[in-house]
Amino acid sequence: MLAAPDQFDWLATRLEIARKLRNDPDFSRGWAERSAELAAATTDRLRRQKQANRVRDDVPSDVLRCYLDLVLDGLLARLASGEDPQRLAAVLDLVENSVRRS
Repeated sequence: MLAAPDQFDWLATRLEIARKLRNDPDFSRGWAERSAELAAATTDRLRRQKQANRVRDDVPSDVLRCYLDLVLDGLLARLASGEDPQRLAAVLDLVENSVRRS
């Protein structure tokens, strides 16, 4: 995404998803099911990374997952507003260092 931000229109997609989640019960149910699968996979990956001493273990996995989701939302918003991808890459390095075990 950072290498070619013009190829992605993630913000519009995320906004449309948010609109449908509020207004379409069938879509919302399907989204919740899929989100639960992704959340479980992400939480499982974080657990394995913790066991391998690669990810900090002083923060619960569900909090780390929420943190990474929040960063993704912010990344998409910044890309959509024209933020410099190199600057965002540096921010993502900071985020990675905040999650990894020191």
